[in-house]
Amino acid sequence: MALAFIGLGSNLGNKIQNLNIAIQQIRLETGDVLSISSFYKTKAQGFSSVNEFYNAVILVNTKLNPFDLMLEMQKIETLMGRTTKTTSVYSDRIIDLDILLYENRIIDNFNLKIPHPKMHERDFVLFPITEIAPDLIHPLLNITMAEMKNKLPKTDIQLANTECNKGYVSKRHDIPTKRFCQTLDLKNNPELIAEYIKRHGEAEIWKEIPAGIKEVGILEMEIYLSGTRLFMIVETPLDFEWDAAFEKLAALPRQAEWEEHMSVFQLSKPGASSAEKWKLMKRIFHLYD
Repeated sequence: MALAFIGLGSNLGNKIQNLNIAIQQIRLETGDVLSISSFYKTKAQGFSSVNEFYNAVILVNTKLNPFDLMLEMQKIETLMGRTTKTTSVYSDRIIDLDILLYENRIIDNFNLKIPHPKMHERDFVLFPITEIAPDLIHPLLNITMAEMKNKLPKTDIQLANTECNKGYVSKRHDIPTKRFCQTLDLKNNPELIAEYIKRHGEAEIWKEIPAGIKEVGILEMEIYLSGTRLFMIVETPLDFEWDAAFEKLAALPRQAEWEEHMSVFQLSKPGASSAEKWKLMKRIFHLYD
C-alpha cells in the first residue's frame, strides 16, 4: 500500500457535485480515501474563463503503482465526461484529477511527473494540501507544504461557500420528538445520481409523496448525499411506531409507484420495498447532556 495525494478541480456544471462524485469514484477504484480537504474557489489560471474553479486535495491509501493510479484517474475523468486533456493548453473542464505526490517517489517520465511540477506554484493545490498535511515535506524542494503556501504571492483563493459549510436550518417542533437515521446506496453512475437529485427537487417530486409521509405522522424527513451514499433523517413524535407507520405509508396513493420510480437509481433488488432498501443506523455517540 502507498499514500498518494490527489488534486481535484472542476469549473463546469455542478462543481461541488462533480468533486464529490470524483472522490467517490477514486474510493471505489483506487483505495481508501483517508482525508479530504475543504473545497476552495479560485479563478481560472493559465487561461481565460468566466467559470470559477472549485478545488480540493485528498489523501488516498492505494495498492496501485503510480502509473496504474494515473490511468485510473484518466478513466474517471472520461467517465465523468471529460473529453480532452493536455499539458500545454488549458480549458474549462468538468473534472481534473492530478497525482501531486506518491509517497516520496520522484518520477520524471514523459507521461507522469511526480511530484507534480507546478504544485509549489499553485494556491489551489497548496491551500487544500496544507489543510490536511501541513508538515508534509516536498521530496525535491525539502520544505513543508505550509512553508510553500507561505511563500505564495497574495492570492484571492476562498473557501467555497457550499451549503454543506453553511449548515441547514432545522425545523422546531412544539412537541418532544425522536429521530431515526437510515442509509441507502445509489448506483455508481454520475448521470443517474444527477437525475435522482432532480426528481427529489421541490418542482419534480410528486405531491402525494410528502403528503403521505406527513399523513403517517412524520414531522420532517431529510435526505443527504455523499458520493453514492444517501443518509436520511426522520423526525417523529415520541409515540411514533416505525414499522406500523411505514406499512401504512406503503399503501397510500402513489407510494408504491414512487418506490418503483426510484428503483432504477438504487442498489437494491427489483420490487424491494422502502423498508428493504433503506437500512436503519445505530447511534454510537451524542453529547450525553
